[in-house]
Amino acid sequence: MPNPSKILIVDDDYAIRMTLRDVLDSLGYKVSAVATGKEGLDAAAAESPDIVIVDVRLPDINGLDVVDRLKETNPAIQCIVMTAYSRDLPAGISLDGEEGYFAKPVDLEKMLSAIKERLI
Repeated sequence: MPNPSKILIVDDDYAIRMTLRDVLDSLGYKVSAVATGKEGLDAAAAESPDIVIVDVRLPDINGLDVVDRLKETNPAIQCIVMTAYSRDLPAGISLDGEEGYFAKPVDLEKMLSAIKERLI
């Protein structure tokens, strides 16, 4: 990959954050990983990632609010949302990855496919 795509992971679960980071890093992406919404917003401002993968339940800012703030400053940014709690999402959202929403534990193959689709 001559110019690797940049991916930011925002998840307070250390194991999930590091697993995703390691998998994506091994595939040649430039990956950053942080634990809070504020850190995610700061990292996105500093690094201009192509994709942000964000958990809904964060210790400080709701992940959906993080997505909204990111889209305000960069409407073209691609976001993928993860949650273990489907009730945290707006009604009618499917957790199969089709719309960029994933249930935890995340199916890595589907996640990688969603990432590749968003980088085209």
